[in-house]
Amino acid sequence: MRAPLVAALAALILLPAGLSPAAAAEETPAPIESRRLKVAGLDLHLLAAGPPEGVTVLLLHGARYQAETWRELGTLDRLARAGYRALALDLPGYGRSGPAKGSAAELLPTVLPLLAGEPVVVVAPSVAGLYALPLAAERPDALAGLVVIAPAGLKEQLPRLAGSSLLALILWGEKDDGHPPSQANDLAKALVNSRKVIFPGAGHAAYLEQPALFHQELLGFLDVVRARMR
Repeated sequence: MRAPLVAALAALILLPAGLSPAAAAEETPAPIESRRLKVAGLDLHLLAAGPPEGVTVLLLHGARYQAETWRELGTLDRLARAGYRALALDLPGYGRSGPAKGSAAELLPTVLPLLAGEPVVVVAPSVAGLYALPLAAERPDALAGLVVIAPAGLKEQLPRLAGSSLLALILWGEKDDGHPPSQANDLAKALVNSRKVIFPGAGHAAYLEQPALFHQELLGFLDVVRARMR
């Protein structure tokens, strides 16, 4: 790591005997809402959790998954509890979103102004890189931070990202055969303010295989972002 990315480290109502307010709060899941967004001919579905005034984190997904994956993994709940506004978007043609229209690179510039009034953090695993990397290259000002997990489209976007000061977290599985970890090294060199983490023994969907490590790294990164935005 070349840049300073060190992680900045209920009410009492009829509680069962021996259960503290903090423990009771931990057992109550954060509310998650299902919403629809219609823009530019697209009919999109997303899940939302957390306080509206919190730093917005937009969770995209891989080709085999959908917004619901982030609920199942517990990410939406974890982020909401930490005070972040977490949005999990079904990409066009996935989950409960309608079919795709236009190019992948056009999606985020179109929807981000409707989702948040300030720069957001985008989490982009695998195929979601086709959406997030062009934005990072063309409009880094729209992003408060970028989290990528073995993203697609890296070869095409890498030259455009070279020298970018965008705050970034690069996550990769050690055993990812389709996207070798050497690509993580290339991306870390391009993004001069990045932190790279290799998940030992993990494959392509490293965040699903090792969710505890993923959430630890994600929340640590988000704490740095939030501190810089204050």
